[in-house]
Amino acid sequence: MKNNGSIFSAGTRVARILFLFSFCFLSLYSYAVNVDEYVQNKMLTVEVQNKTVKEVLDYIEKNSEFIFFYYNKAVDTERNVSLSIKDKPITVILDQLFQGTDVRYEIRDRQISLKKEPIQQFPQDKQQQKRKLTGTVTDASTGEPLVGVSIMVRGENRGTITGIDGSFSIEVYANTELQFSYIGYKMQSMKVGNLQVINIKMVVDDAMLDEVVVVGYGTQKKVNLSGAVETVTAKELSNRATNNVGLALQGLVPNLNITMSSGGADYTPTFNIRGETSINGGEPLILVDGVPVTAADFSRMNSLDIENISILKDASSAAVYGARAAFGVILVTTKKGEEGAIKVNFNNSFNVRTPTRIVQVVEDPYIQASYKTIMGAPWYHLYTDEEIDYAQQRVEDPSLPSAIPSTKDKSQYTYLDAHNYYEDIFESTALSHQHSLSLSGGSSKATYYLGMEYYGENGLLRYNKDEYNRYNVRSKVEYHPWKWLTVGNNTSWSYYTYDRPTHFSSNYFKEVYEKNCMIPVYNPDGTYTVVGAQTVGRLLHGGNHIDKSLNLNSQFTAQIDVLKNVWSLKGDFTATIYNKHSNEWNSDNEYTYKRGPELAATYVGDQNYAMRVNDYSMYTVLNLYTDFHKRWGEHSVSAVAGFNQEYKSYEYLKSKRTDLISESYPTVQLATGDMTMQEDAYQWAVRSGFYRVNYMFKDRYILETNGRYDGSSRFPKKDRFGFFPSVSGAWIISEESFFASLKKVLNHVKLRASYGSLGNQNVGYYSYIASMNASKSGVLLNGKLPMTVSPAGLISNALTWEKVYTTNGGIDINMLDNRLVMSGDVYRRDTKEMLVPGKTLPSVLGTAVPKANSGDMKTRGWEVSVTWRDRFRLASKPFNYSATFVLSDSRSWITRYDNPTNLLSDYRVGEEIGEIWGLVTEGFFVDQEDIDSHADQWNVTSYPGDRKIEPGDLKYKDLDGNGKIEKGLTADEPGDFKIIGNNRSRLPFGLDLNADWNGFDLRVFVQGIGKKQWYPQNSDYKFFGIYVSPWGNVLENNLDHWTEENPNGYFPRLKSYTATSGDMSINQTRYLQNAAYLRMKNITFGYTLPKQLISKIGLSSVRFYFSGENLFEITKLCKNYDPEGLNNNSHPFQRTFSLGLNIAL
Repeated sequence: MKNNGSIFSAGTRVARILFLFSFCFLSLYSYAVNVDEYVQNKMLTVEVQNKTVKEVLDYIEKNSEFIFFYYNKAVDTERNVSLSIKDKPITVILDQLFQGTDVRYEIRDRQISLKKEPIQQFPQDKQQQKRKLTGTVTDASTGEPLVGVSIMVRGENRGTITGIDGSFSIEVYANTELQFSYIGYKMQSMKVGNLQVINIKMVVDDAMLDEVVVVGYGTQKKVNLSGAVETVTAKELSNRATNNVGLALQGLVPNLNITMSSGGADYTPTFNIRGETSINGGEPLILVDGVPVTAADFSRMNSLDIENISILKDASSAAVYGARAAFGVILVTTKKGEEGAIKVNFNNSFNVRTPTRIVQVVEDPYIQASYKTIMGAPWYHLYTDEEIDYAQQRVEDPSLPSAIPSTKDKSQYTYLDAHNYYEDIFESTALSHQHSLSLSGGSSKATYYLGMEYYGENGLLRYNKDEYNRYNVRSKVEYHPWKWLTVGNNTSWSYYTYDRPTHFSSNYFKEVYEKNCMIPVYNPDGTYTVVGAQTVGRLLHGGNHIDKSLNLNSQFTAQIDVLKNVWSLKGDFTATIYNKHSNEWNSDNEYTYKRGPELAATYVGDQNYAMRVNDYSMYTVLNLYTDFHKRWGEHSVSAVAGFNQEYKSYEYLKSKRTDLISESYPTVQLATGDMTMQEDAYQWAVRSGFYRVNYMFKDRYILETNGRYDGSSRFPKKDRFGFFPSVSGAWIISEESFFASLKKVLNHVKLRASYGSLGNQNVGYYSYIASMNASKSGVLLNGKLPMTVSPAGLISNALTWEKVYTTNGGIDINMLDNRLVMSGDVYRRDTKEMLVPGKTLPSVLGTAVPKANSGDMKTRGWEVSVTWRDRFRLASKPFNYSATFVLSDSRSWITRYDNPTNLLSDYRVGEEIGEIWGLVTEGFFVDQEDIDSHADQWNVTSYPGDRKIEPGDLKYKDLDGNGKIEKGLTADEPGDFKIIGNNRSRLPFGLDLNADWNGFDLRVFVQGIGKKQWYPQNSDYKFFGIYVSPWGNVLENNLDHWTEENPNGYFPRLKSYTATSGDMSINQTRYLQNAAYLRMKNITFGYTLPKQLISKIGLSSVRFYFSGENLFEITKLCKNYDPEGLNNNSHPFQRTFSLGLNIAL
């Protein structure tokens, strides 16, 4: 059933309200200065070294009232120039700027138009006369020759490189233009004219240091940062065959931990920065263009709309965001239009997906029947000898029927099939495709950007296939009505639908793994078997669940330049509407199954129902702040101060009614049975003042302080507000005079340190208010189930912020002409006053212990990032390559918690988060003498009263020497338990390799976890298989078990329920899994067509690429698990193979 009306009507109403906003300008200044006087009297100073023409023109516009008009194809604005002009009129500057070029200028009313004049033609014999040009290339600062500089003839596919003494020789014409490029240095261009010798001085490229990084409420040069900040560019996110931005970030940034525990199309990863946060959890604050968004909204973004991403890790960097940034910040900046002609980019990809790892079931009916019979003892006799013999016949002749009348009861079937239900239900491949289009451009008055994306994915289901469709639109406009005013609007619209079978939820995967593989889908008469009905039947006939989600976000911005390039006032207001509808219906009592040829059909379920769920939220945020930055000689100061207010309201309504009349129109109204309703609503608000002050002396000593005064509605009035300051400093050692002799090798060295505090408001919305819950009683009263109201629980009389204190130290090093870049940090984070149960109290209390600020935790960690980039010539063409390696680690401990007896069932002081306690496995019992002489294992053995211990059973170490194997209650007296591992993901790493040559490009990206232990869940069929229950399946890993002939097998002797109760259901060393892994996350190979080939048809770039995602993994983990999906309920992960096309106009 489809009903889009309410979603779009809500969105339309909001859109009308948002777009009725207009900006009222209260003052307008004018001037009446004679044009000629201004041109003659306005003196300008231009001091630039190796800057582009565009940068010079922008500088003039910002420091004068002149405005430039030109056509990009007529003026080479990317040409590098160096000027040193002090207090001269504009005409002198322009004469020098365009000297020797074909550009002329015309000044009218402060408007300067740049035009291309006819090229001076050389006499035919002179222009076409080729000659030899020689020269040398040296370092501009040291004068030393540069070896291996690439010298290319612009517009031609030829060039040369400098020799060991920096010299070169090349054949040129009079109108030849040469381009000089070298890793670590700025590219230079030069027209040779009639010159015979050229000596080039190349300047070190400090672009990485001059790179502007987005920080809270502003930007800073990377060289000036004193906090722990990492950046990811749009290039690093491009051409990844994933529908999820979060997955594209995985492994790129040290200590940005992204976990994806399911491969479903609509699944949202979890984000974490620098390890454990709080017992109560806590994720980083994610902002897109300054607006907080959920992890789900961020993950569903169009990655091609993203310009860059900044990750703020320490308290100094994040403090300006206060309460919501206790555990780091992810700042996403989207693309915007640039002045110039319209740019059009089209990208699409077609993807084929296949599951990574699936459960390996033994598809042999004889082995399955034999093992199940043994496992049934002493309670069940599942298969007779005749039936087992028949199973052997089916192995030799698979054409024999898989269902026969039972030898014990002819009215029922005995099933002797053996197949993998996973392969029955899921296809081996599925398709998806992605298409995006962007348009951008503008003038000196206005710029625009419009991005659109569609992504469609067909699921892996073989029956009633699940379908996911997503649409993204982003519009970004900036307008400059006057030089002192900039206004803009940034609107995004995201809509997705996900249509799946009702029963295709998380529990479905567990059910598939558990189903008896001996039972086929259909009986001989074509009816469903019980397993066939519960798996395939439910997909085909059990109803559907449809999600339709709309997210509309519109942001209005304004900036007033009070003093140009010094002091500005800024403001933005954002409104976000989220509206999600879910329709679901279940038809379990509409289809049946049969257990035997003479038995009546049975319905699969006991009811049909229709259900409708509506989620709606409105979120608004207002920011008003001022930005000041000024330089006086060797002193530089920048400051930001402002006000922030956020408000969110949420409503949830669920209605469900049984006895659906017809699934052709499955609505609640067309059902006749009992109706249940569920409703939820909440509101919260935050109001804050914030500041940041940065001082720099001599471009080498940096001091910064940040602070925020936050108030949150989640706490009682007396504890509602908190002040959270931070301070940081940096010392650029490489700028000191004593460092001069080392700068040839160490180009840049900076030490950083910071300390700060933040507040965490990740608690319930009304935790400080006593509340009562209403629900329908389970007890009949006068023939009805009445509504009941439960009494209010206890609340604490003091409830306030969790406080997070972070200390950080770091170093940044650039070496070898900036080819080697290294960065490292060490940190400690103390989470104080965590909201935990105030006291450990007995259960006779009768209610939950109220939470209080009574817990502390510390986290220690480190992180490193190393990048190498270089270039050499291959077949006379430049070969560029780079490699980036990131590695990090963190550990966390409880430092305060009320658990005086150190109970193992609760947190305790000194506990490391993630501890796995378990038994030490010594192996298997060898004989009866070994059993008799060993400690008593009654307390840890599976059903010891029904089955005695025999050779081949698991044998555990008596650690406390008391003659009994048992688990203690406390960490002080743990019995025979000890810490055997830790389930936290440690040593996450990533390796990103890139290369390009002659139009070809290659990317290889490896990601993984260096250390992690994991123990399978109790009754986990994916690992233990037949050891869970006799009705489970024999997995391929189960075949390696103890027998007299195989005493060193992996699993114990065949003994059922040992993975359900006692034995293997208890954590122990033998079955503890090493879950570390290395994954080939992505390989992309592309080719960009030559420009001279595509320019004839009006295209600026055409690139084809092939990409593979999750191609393979190296791990010691059980083969039934994907190393990223250790949950037995997780959707299969997939390998993805993509063919893509990028076109730019």
